[in-house]
Amino acid sequence: MTPRLASLRRTGVILATIMLGWGALQVVFAYQHDFKIAAFIWFIAGIIWGPYFALQATYIQRRTPAEHLGKVIGLQSGILSPLMPLGAAAGGALMRVISPEQIVLLSGWMCVVGAFSIVIPPWLRERDPENTFGEVGR
Repeated sequence: MTPRLASLRRTGVILATIMLGWGALQVVFAYQHDFKIAAFIWFIAGIIWGPYFALQATYIQRRTPAEHLGKVIGLQSGILSPLMPLGAAAGGALMRVISPEQIVLLSGWMCVVGAFSIVIPPWLRERDPENTFGEVGR
């Protein structure tokens, strides 16, 4: 599935759609108390989120000039690497104030709002300038 998605030209919109689906399923999950249904929701969420990292790397490679690619990927890694554990720590700290269900709900809504805010810029809705992986998956 990922090679087929990578061959499409609107990778940014696909990434935002993945983010929207992930967030929406977190919102649904926050209200779910049946184990079987909750497990099914996470299974579907995993399928939706699965191609995200490969597509995100493809998007960056397509949009970044070759001479800046190492710097951009290094900067991204330098920013995201500490944010993941900090986000987990913030979620843990929030448990003193709100319930775990509310934390998951908040996280889901933040993902949904983030997805919509990403799609708003017109440059994201444009086709990728160069589809270097156009033959993949055909």
